[in-house]
Amino acid sequence: MKWYQRINPKHWFRDLTQDLLIMMGLPYGFGSASLSKMQAMQLSAVYRCVEVKSDALAYPTRQVQVKTDRGWTSDPELPLWDLLNLEPNPTMTSDLLFKMLIIKTELEGNGYCEIIRGPAFQPERLELIRDHVKILLDDAGIIYYVVQSKNPRIIEQSNMIHIKNFTYDGIIGVATLTHANNTLNAANSVEKHALGFFSGGANMGLVLKVQGRLDKEEADRLKSEFASAFNTTDGSPNSLAVMPGSMEITPVGVSPLDSQMLETRQFNVVEICRFFGVDPTKVFETKDSKYNTVEAMQLAWLTDTVAPYFSRIEAELNRKLFLPSERKSQRVRYDVEDLLRADMNSLSNYRMKMFQVGAYTVNENRERVGTPKFDDPMADIPFVQVNMQAINTKSNGKGNKRNKKNH
Repeated sequence: MKWYQRINPKHWFRDLTQDLLIMMGLPYGFGSASLSKMQAMQLSAVYRCVEVKSDALAYPTRQVQVKTDRGWTSDPELPLWDLLNLEPNPTMTSDLLFKMLIIKTELEGNGYCEIIRGPAFQPERLELIRDHVKILLDDAGIIYYVVQSKNPRIIEQSNMIHIKNFTYDGIIGVATLTHANNTLNAANSVEKHALGFFSGGANMGLVLKVQGRLDKEEADRLKSEFASAFNTTDGSPNSLAVMPGSMEITPVGVSPLDSQMLETRQFNVVEICRFFGVDPTKVFETKDSKYNTVEAMQLAWLTDTVAPYFSRIEAELNRKLFLPSERKSQRVRYDVEDLLRADMNSLSNYRMKMFQVGAYTVNENRERVGTPKFDDPMADIPFVQVNMQAINTKSNGKGNKRNKKNH
């Protein structure tokens, strides 16, 4: 019997991580790619994709809303608000915690955060799990998380926030690096080729031909003299070499132009962006983009990449942070308006339209902008435009007579 089977000796445990290995024929997590996550992050496109995606999903406010007789309303006074938006634990801020969760989800397939509860089962701390985690499923359908640290421990499903990347079984996420293995290896090879090419003074390989035969000492001397004349480390890659007339230099290899190195590097950026669901303009690849399409790309980024991720995180937070008796009266919602924080034109248009339909009052708009509220009670009353009416509204007689006279 394995040590973790002491949870319930009468139940049979199934190691889901091993099942994933058998199904895919690959190791679990980021180890399934021949490139490690640190090697992959050395590729600029991967680094930027992970950075921009984790930032976009981490910095919006996570509102804790309470259901009242008049609908859902945010309540910053709840203790959970501080955990989600200020300090989840003494070692980090909330933005950093959720950023790390997304980074681990993208690079390793799964992001884990343990919920430390108080005496009344209310969340008191949220701790990021940095160690490898094994997932077990018993025959009763209960999931347990085994944290494989120096002192292994078991965390119940209700106390573990688990953010999954793409998944085949709905329980374990698979790292993006796993599926992008071929593309990342090709991109890494091109980057190494570019590094070697420029480190060698942007010169191709050369063959020095001489008439007659040379002994080993003479050949080594000529090779050493020629290499030192074009040494890239001593600041003389474009020096002058003097050779007898009987010698001839012949380049070998394929030039960067013939090998399409530049085109391949640009193509790899787009391919990496496809895997991460990030528009190439987000990684500053603007070769084929036009200014009039940037707005459409931003909308596609919000609807196709950011919004589904928000929904996944909200669902996980709502089912793990609240007790079953609280789920109908409390919930967590991302404030997507924060994503427009730097786009003042779009943000002002959005708030103006919300004000015109009575969704925001004057004071609510001022509060969101960060300016003091008006003392006038009219500033707390919603307004709507009155230049339209329902089609079935009865007209008065005067209006009908006036219309007939005009005709």
